[in-house]
Amino acid sequence: MRLFFQFMISLIVLLGLGCNDSPKNSSGKNPEIEFSQTDFDFGEIKQGERVAHRFIFKNTGDGDLLIKNVVAGCGCTVASFPKEPLEPGDESFIEATFNSEGYRGIVVKDVEVYSNADHAKIKLTISAEVIPEN
Repeated sequence: MRLFFQFMISLIVLLGLGCNDSPKNSSGKNPEIEFSQTDFDFGEIKQGERVAHRFIFKNTGDGDLLIKNVVAGCGCTVASFPKEPLEPGDESFIEATFNSEGYRGIVVKDVEVYSNADHAKIKLTISAEVIPEN
């Protein structure tokens, strides 16, 4: 029985070592995502106004970069992103659009970017001070 448990532990350790969550593709090249900025403040906007900002990013790695998904924190924020892989050195953008309808005061919203880069999750933040109409 003891030999069985030793075998099972050895098997689990070997399987664990064999698992690789690295984003490297079959050629062993790594994509890297680098944003020129991760925060943007729209300043004062009128209640009900829709505003958008483009977060520029670049693939600074040596493998193709794929944006897997972009998730906005709520329904008031929508994000668009490139669906095609970006080759090393290529630039693109993620556009975050905020609808201020129903908001007032200082508002901060997050957009999460998931990719196949080493830092697989990056948080982008937009903010604004929503001024209610009188």
